[in-house]
Amino acid sequence: MEETKAGLKTPDQFTLVDNRTWDEYIGESSGYSYHDKKGRIPGAVFGYAGKTDSYSLDYYRNIDKTMRNANEFLDLWKKQGIDTTKHLSFMCGSGWRVAEIYTYANVVGIEDIAIFSDGWIGWSNEPNNSIETGEPKK
Repeated sequence: MEETKAGLKTPDQFTLVDNRTWDEYIGESSGYSYHDKKGRIPGAVFGYAGKTDSYSLDYYRNIDKTMRNANEFLDLWKKQGIDTTKHLSFMCGSGWRVAEIYTYANVVGIEDIAIFSDGWIGWSNEPNNSIETGEPKK
């Protein structure tokens, strides 16, 4: 948690990549039946995951659940302004989705990466942590 908070203060060196569905990211859904808090961490960049729910990884997997062509998800990241030369810390709700995305990033040669394993659930359960909802302002 403290490393993530420190990283968010240095956006020229660090990007928190939020790998949840768009509805989770903008606060339309928590993504989990057992967690009712909705929103995102201020400063987190939408990094895609699935299209339907917290168990999907459509943007990273082929229909047979193998890894998609890396250029496909790297292009999505580029469109979001995710710079792979910065330290990337991946997060989702609780950590399992990003474990797979972390592996894919590592496979394609991105080395300065980490997982914020507390994810949205850990962040949103801390009463002093800020949250945002709605579409981000560019």
